[in-house]
Amino acid sequence: MNDLWQRVQYVTAQALNCGALRSISTRFEILSDDGVDFVIRIADSIERKEKAQTKQKDQQLNPFYPMKLPFTSPI
Repeated sequence: MNDLWQRVQYVTAQALNCGALRSISTRFEILSDDGVDFVIRIADSIERKEKAQTKQKDQQLNPFYPMKLPFTSPI
């Protein structure tokens, strides 16, 4: 288990460093239904998603080329 956790931490750090993983700013609200509380997370902004989709549309991708990964894990 410890080895798996170390790998998760390493890959997460690498993904954050190269921009493949980004945190999403959210706010939350608590809704109650029949005495059960639910935490609802709401994205503050979807601008980043819209920009990424626009950028992706501008790129001409060839589906027959292999996908390039942003990073590789030596573990």
